[in-house]
Amino acid sequence: MKESFVKYLLCPGCRNSNFILENKTEDDREVRDADLVCQSCKKVYAIKRGLIFLYDTLSPEVLYEREAYAKDNATRFTKDDREVRMMQLSRENAFSVLAKENDLKTKKILELGAANAWLSSYLAKSNDCVAMDMYYEKPNGLEAAEENMKTNNVFLERVVADMIDLPFINEAFDMVIICAALHHSSNLATTLNEIQRVLKDGGKLLLLNEPSNGMFGTNERAIIDNDMVEGFNEERYSILTWLRYVRQAGFQAKAYLPDNMSSVLSSRNHNFLAALWRSSFEKIKFIKSFLSLPILTVFDGFFNIVAIKATKR
Repeated sequence: MKESFVKYLLCPGCRNSNFILENKTEDDREVRDADLVCQSCKKVYAIKRGLIFLYDTLSPEVLYEREAYAKDNATRFTKDDREVRMMQLSRENAFSVLAKENDLKTKKILELGAANAWLSSYLAKSNDCVAMDMYYEKPNGLEAAEENMKTNNVFLERVVADMIDLPFINEAFDMVIICAALHHSSNLATTLNEIQRVLKDGGKLLLLNEPSNGMFGTNERAIIDNDMVEGFNEERYSILTWLRYVRQAGFQAKAYLPDNMSSVLSSRNHNFLAALWRSSFEKIKFIKSFLSLPILTVFDGFFNIVAIKATKR
C-alpha cells in the first residue's frame, strides 16, 4: 500500500477517515507491513504483504463462502472444462466492453470481487486502480495480484473487505467495475447503495458477466444449486430485478447481452444461432440493443449493465 492512499480509507468502526500508520516496513514500491490506526476510535487494522485488511465483522454468507473457497482450493488442482470456458468468455466480453470506453484513462477505478486482480492489473496500465475482495489466499485471491502486477508492470492497491461495507470515503472513485462477482453479495441493495456512495456524481458502474434467471432455465441451475450447497453464495435474479435494484440505488441503467454473444452460443453448441447472431445482429447496434432485454427476460443468461450515478442538482 502506498502511504498516499490512506486518505481514501474509511474506518469500519467509526466511519471516520482519520488513519495513521505505525510500525511500518517498506520496500522501494510500497508499505508492506504496518498497523493502520484510526485516531478517532483507536481501532487497529493490519497491512500485511501490501494488502490492507479493513473490516470488523463478516456476514455469515461471507464466512461460509470463504470456507467453500478454501476447501475447493485444497481439494482441486485444476479447473474443469466448464470453468475454463466461462473464464475465457468472461475475459473476452470484459475486454470488449472496456475497449469501447473511449475516456478510460487517468480514472480512479475500484474493482469489487477482484480475485487475483487480472482485470485491475489490465486497467492499471492507464488508470489508478484499487482491487478489493474478501478472499485473499493464493492461487485465486488478492495475494496473487502481485504476479499480475509484475506481468503488466503496474501497481494497484489491494484491499481485503466485504462489499456490503466499503471502507472508502464518499465520492472517492470515477468508476466501479464488477466482473461476475456482484451476485455473490450477501445484500445486493446494501452493496449497490455503498457503490453509489463511493462514486463521484456522474460516475459509472459497469457490471460485467453477471448471471440472470429467465422464464426458461437451463441445466446450469442444477450446477448452481450444488454450488450453494457447498457454501458458495450464488444468488440469482431476473434481469428486471437486477435493473430495479440498480435504479433504486440512484443510477440510470441499461442492460445488454454480452458483447461476445456469438461466442457464448457457440460454446453451448448452438452453432446455427451463433451464425445467425453474427451475421444478422452483431453489427447492427440498434437491433442488438433492442433484443437484449427480451432475450434476458425469457432465457437464463449473462449480461452487462452500464449505469451512471445521477448528478446532484
